[in-house]
Amino acid sequence: MLARIKVAGALLLIGSCLMIPALAFLQQQGSLAESMPEGKGGEMVRTVCVACHTLDTVVTRSKSQQSWRATVNDMMGRGAPLSSSEADTIIDYLGEHYGVDSSPASVSSDPPGKDVVTAKCFQCHGDAYYKHVRMSQREWEGVMYRMVGRGALWTEEEINQMAQYFGQVYGPDAP
Repeated sequence: MLARIKVAGALLLIGSCLMIPALAFLQQQGSLAESMPEGKGGEMVRTVCVACHTLDTVVTRSKSQQSWRATVNDMMGRGAPLSSSEADTIIDYLGEHYGVDSSPASVSSDPPGKDVVTAKCFQCHGDAYYKHVRMSQREWEGVMYRMVGRGALWTEEEINQMAQYFGQVYGPDAP
């Protein structure tokens, strides 16, 4: 009997540990969905594309209209349930809001941390990876620590500076 209680307790603990990252993931997906610009096709992206991808797979890309068309056509070839008119709507939306020329409004003076972001983040990523994402400073800090978990060699001070910069320039209230 005692062994069953221990096993049940261990399973409960394991389940709780798995739930925390899952809830954080769902919260991030909600933040990304809320940060997407309004427009015809946005809801389709939030429903059709996420059937196979996480939302950040879509909204962290910057592509030309032609490249978005090739991507959507490729997805349709893999079974994405879209008519040609629905595909055109999604392509137009992505081209307008996540095209190579789209970017958030510029900040008049560079906030602290930009140099650190440029030096550290651009070792692996371009600005297309994050320029359309809107998260709080704390959420950005979580992203920084995940990058450390993937091998980034950053100090705590650098992480704080980058998270502060991202929170200010790419936060939920940023232009």
